[in-house]
Amino acid sequence: DSFIGLVGSEMCIRDSLIECDGPSRVTTNAEIVVDNDVFLGGNGVLTVDGGDDHPVFSVVEGVTVWLDGMSVVGGFANQSCAGLSNAGTLLLTDIAVLGNAATAGGGGICNSGTLMLFNTTVTSNRAQACAGIFNNGTLTVENSTVSANVATWGGGGVCSSVRLTLSQSAVFGNIAEYAGGVENSGTLTLSNSTLSGNTSSGTGGGLWNSGVGTVTNSTLSTNAAGSDGGAIHNVGTLIIEKSLIDGDCNGDVEPISSHGYNIESAGDTCGLDHETDQVGVQAEGLRVEPLGLNGGRTPTHALLTGSVAVDQIPDTVCELDQDQRGVARPQGAMCDVGSF
Repeated sequence: DSFIGLVGSEMCIRDSLIECDGPSRVTTNAEIVVDNDVFLGGNGVLTVDGGDDHPVFSVVEGVTVWLDGMSVVGGFANQSCAGLSNAGTLLLTDIAVLGNAATAGGGGICNSGTLMLFNTTVTSNRAQACAGIFNNGTLTVENSTVSANVATWGGGGVCSSVRLTLSQSAVFGNIAEYAGGVENSGTLTLSNSTLSGNTSSGTGGGLWNSGVGTVTNSTLSTNAAGSDGGAIHNVGTLIIEKSLIDGDCNGDVEPISSHGYNIESAGDTCGLDHETDQVGVQAEGLRVEPLGLNGGRTPTHALLTGSVAVDQIPDTVCELDQDQRGVARPQGAMCDVGSF
């Protein structure tokens, strides 16, 4: 109700759906607090702008909300949670959360409830920590991208302390002092996804894990760290299977456990010791293209003909019947290693 009252009839709202002919922009005077079960649809043309003055949306505990087809921009928080803050149950579909800034944590999104992202982008947000998404609840990210977010301290892309499930998604080009891409201190399930080009000035360019994590059919490539762990910094419990790790690993508590069919390039630092693993693979054997749009909604690293990642996994143990793009597995006699 507060949203409908804010934008008024000039925004062509009917049954909580924006029905304007062209783009519509609303610059709010205050944070929109959603305290009722509601669907709010922007029809792909609505931008809700905080004017770099205040947070944009917050969803209170106990309500269920669905936001669809809109951009959330220009949020500012003098503490945490500038773009979207959720304490209830929130579904985001075809949403862009971009250009929001917090002086503490959660430049783009904060979650302490149940949050689901589908076909959503979280990009170019800034914060001291957890610039893209700050998760202290249950978070599912599917067919979505988290990119170009910048944290002056830890967690450029996604920070999670409770439960994070990330599938068919890409986390790329995020920057932080540590944990450039994904920082997990809770429970992480990463599958059919790409972590690429994330940067840490300390450790853990791609993934920084101090919790319990499982990485399946995923690709970590071109991530970088100022010290060790350009691909992965692990001080928790981490299982990796059927994944391509292009970069080094480090950590000083628990070794990474391999469940097989992994590839590490160009060294042997991740402790991948299953009989089906391949380590020390050089670039000419890896034959991976730069990150790009190769089909599907999210960018991937395509495998070139002759890559050692092609046709390595027997179809009887493939488990995942699609890759990150939604393309069926297998494409040949056997399944390929990584997210493509």
